[in-house]
Amino acid sequence: MADEEADGREVGAEIDDAVPHQLTAEGKEVWARIVPALNRIGRVKQTDREALTRYCDMVGAYWKMSLQIATEGSTMLVPTVAKDESGAGAMWRRHPLLSERRAMAKALEGLEDRFGMSPRARIELVNRQLGRTPAGGGELPLDGDADGDNADNANPAAFN
Repeated sequence: MADEEADGREVGAEIDDAVPHQLTAEGKEVWARIVPALNRIGRVKQTDREALTRYCDMVGAYWKMSLQIATEGSTMLVPTVAKDESGAGAMWRRHPLLSERRAMAKALEGLEDRFGMSPRARIELVNRQLGRTPAGGGELPLDGDADGDNADNANPAAFN
């Protein structure tokens, strides 16, 4: 008999599509868009719910920052203590959200790799399924044959 959680669902079963209430509006949109697709391909389990919730919230925040940067511009005129000859005291600075967005993108890349939502993660999955240890840190060789002995079956496009 399969292990069951308190609510009767099988442990390890796919994630419930119900959108977590704690997500922001943007995060809820991301959840509704990606979780059904991840469930269809068997990429996530119920135990991934918390990490996927954080991922959706971060993606929502990333796009919200991007919209704000697009609206306000990537540079801002900020007041300074120093004054020029005319008595004006301001200089151009990068938008402060640019560095936050860059850090968020890096964190998102890690989560996308964990959930198999990046080309690199999918290549690694195909290589594991084929029993290959890819040379060069997870990249497929340009000729499509990681070990040189089976060129006919080495096309990763055949696994999609």
